[in-house]
Amino acid sequence: MIPDRRAMIARRYMAHLGKPNIPIGVGSIFPTGKGNEALINYMREHTIEENGATMTYEGYGLIECFPSAEKIIMDAIAKYGRELRVAVMAPMTDLAHFAQSHPEEFGKIGGLFIQGQAKIEKGMLVPDPQSYNIKEDEEAANTVFQWQNQIPITLVGKFAAYQTPLMRSDFDAFAETGNPAGIYIYLQKHAIKGIEALARRAPDIFKRVFGVDASRVSELNELSKPYDALVAMAITDPEHFVPKRLGHHALIGMTSENHGVRSPATVKDIIVQTVLRALRKPAV
Repeated sequence: MIPDRRAMIARRYMAHLGKPNIPIGVGSIFPTGKGNEALINYMREHTIEENGATMTYEGYGLIECFPSAEKIIMDAIAKYGRELRVAVMAPMTDLAHFAQSHPEEFGKIGGLFIQGQAKIEKGMLVPDPQSYNIKEDEEAANTVFQWQNQIPITLVGKFAAYQTPLMRSDFDAFAETGNPAGIYIYLQKHAIKGIEALARRAPDIFKRVFGVDASRVSELNELSKPYDALVAMAITDPEHFVPKRLGHHALIGMTSENHGVRSPATVKDIIVQTVLRALRKPAV
């Protein structure tokens, strides 16, 4: 999906949650060094500087034109400094670009909360490419992890997410609020379509994650493992986790023997109730 389209979806989605003014930027399309030259050139040729922000100009004055990820990161650091906690829920391409182009500013970040796995080698965190977000851009992950002596890192891994699955009944409840955002993620089959795409693209991963053959995707009662929600909770409600410590770093859910979730049932309920409260707020 092209970045501007994803940004427009995010803007509309946040409006339905009563948060219409959340800063949203557009990030990289491709992993580091793996871009499609024609598309990169097209994006470059349709980019302008406006009010100190880099943005694509197509639709300018007609639709919202979103600033770059670099501008969003810079503004957040300028506003919050050491108090800034960054939730990293995708490949780290844009963070790595920012770290390389603005090292002094990047070093002011107060903490990185990363959805993914890492190993410990010689007392240092090493990104584990078995994690999807890390595998998608290993070069970027390695760049960001080079800052681990200066910036505390909290990792939230798959074994934590496996403890708190969201079921079909949970998505039914989201849709029943009547909020278009809740309807979008279930009745419009966004959650289901994502699972079906995984089953087609990587049936071996699908079977490992969901425990059934990809041909049985329609039978699933479990529709999501809330990786991103757990990253957010690690920032806002750290008392619900029992991390393994490595210096100023925290590792949650790196192994099946130590999933790091203090009470999975409680955490799952907090996630569901938080989503429901957000969906029940009046849209803007």
